[in-house]
Amino acid sequence: MTIRLDLASDAAFGPSEVRLLEAIASEGSIRGAARARGISYRHAWLVIEEVEQDLGGKVTIAETGGRGGGGTALTALGREVIELYRAVEKVALLATYTKLLALSSLTRPSVASS
Repeated sequence: MTIRLDLASDAAFGPSEVRLLEAIASEGSIRGAARARGISYRHAWLVIEEVEQDLGGKVTIAETGGRGGGGTALTALGREVIELYRAVEKVALLATYTKLLALSSLTRPSVASS
């Protein structure tokens, strides 16, 4: 199950935005997150800018460079967005689990499982 949330003022938020934020948290940089997600650095930046514009706040913050160079971390808002999205996803899955199983049983088997 994937969930795309249509928020106020035409803002939308879904799994691709959450996965990018999670990748930034784990990789420590936007470039690393883009590479891990298989998207361009520019596309990653554009997604982040759109999320920040929609939310009205920063979801990432640049970390000061040092011997290993700088990087990017999530702000409290960025971490909260992930947490809230994953909570919505969990509640929706629990609420719809039996119906999803019923729908799944109606689909044809994939070619790989034949």
